[in-house]
Amino acid sequence: MTRQDILEYGKGRAIVVEDASNGLTMEQMMAQSAADRIFELTVAARKAKKEKQIKLEEAAAALATADGANRAPKVETDNDLVDQLIHMPDYPSSGAEALALSQYGANVACYFEIYQVQENMDGTAPNDLKTAREVSKSEEEEEQ
Repeated sequence: MTRQDILEYGKGRAIVVEDASNGLTMEQMMAQSAADRIFELTVAARKAKKEKQIKLEEAAAALATADGANRAPKVETDNDLVDQLIHMPDYPSSGAEALALSQYGANVACYFEIYQVQENMDGTAPNDLKTAREVSKSEEEEEQ
């Protein structure tokens, strides 16, 4: 789910409006749109998992009936596995967006802020990366 997907979803649901007549900032509108979409995806994943579990139980019951056993065998589940993982490669793209998203009940598990720093003249990394000067992307990197 990309930033464009979130924006289109928000516009379709009238969450994201151009004139900000609802009194929210663009960050808040995007966060609300993303939180709503995440909720929809979560509900769909839980429904699919429940349907899968019901099919497994029905298959086990049918197998037990065919074998003539009095009780159905225990159905194995995959409760230890992750139900879903929602990957949003370009959202949130700032700390303010991550904060706005968390205010709408969405949990941001990882947020990485990646930047390039210029190395020293001898080819080594600077001692303190926090104070190192950030460099812009080279023309070759921008073309890719």
